[in-house]
Parts: sequence; structure tokens; C-alpha cells
Amino acid sequence: MEIARLHGLYAASQSLDRIVLPVLRALAAATGESAAYHVRQEQGESWVRLCQFRVDSSHVVRDHVRAGDLLPNDRGAGARVLIAFGPEAERPRGAKGRKLHDAIRAQGYCALVGGRTGGHLGAGLPMRTAASPRRSR
Repeated sequence: MEIARLHGLYAASQSLDRIVLPVLRALAAATGESAAYHVRQEQGESWVRLCQFRVDSSHVVRDHVRAGDLLPNDRGAGARVLIAFGPEAERPRGAKGRKLHDAIRAQGYCALVGGRTGGHLGAGLPMRTAASPRRSR
């Protein structure tokens, strides 16, 4: 299973790296913070967040996620964005969760403090290519 996951990461990265990495480098340079590109990775009956690309900041203290790492699908700004812009059927049904994800879709991004781990600041936004359709908000 792990070999298949790593092969999928490698194969997908060969076509995306020329698009995604320059954007991540520019974002990291402009903000002074790390920048990463996460995708949904199916795992059994559910999914996890796969860090497909990452550009680290030069700060000594930083989040140490690496390309290839799997992260939970329910914590962090990146996960919230994947949920908000993902399949309608997978969005929370409760009023509080619905309101949060509707707000993320309306804003076009998510910013959280302590969303994945205590004290961790994170921001996430969907990345679209010219070929990907823009969903209505």
C-alpha cells in the first residue's frame, strides 16, 4: 500500500511540479512562511490530506511537514479548504460546520490559529489551474 501511495505521489508530481512549485516558492518568499500543496488521498472508506509539495521557510521554528506526509482530513486550514471546496455530500451536516465551510467558500480561503496543533497558525486556499472549473460560491 505504501509503495502504491509513493508511486502515485511521484507520478502526479511529474506534471504538477512545473506549475505548483513556482507558486509555492513565490508565496514563501512573499510571506517568509512555509507553503505547501495538499491533495485528497483516498484511504479506505475515508480520505487523508497528502502533502504533495512543500517549500520551507527559513525560520528555525516551523511546522515540519514534508512532501509525502499524510495529515488528518479534519484538522487544519488545508483540511477545511479541501472539505469546503470538495464534494457537497462530504460537507458537515450540522449548522456550525455548515456555516464555517460556507464562510470559507465565500471568502475563498481559511485562516486558523491552532487548527491542527496548538499554537500553529495556518492559512489555506484552493489552487486552481486554467483547466479546473471554478465552482460557484
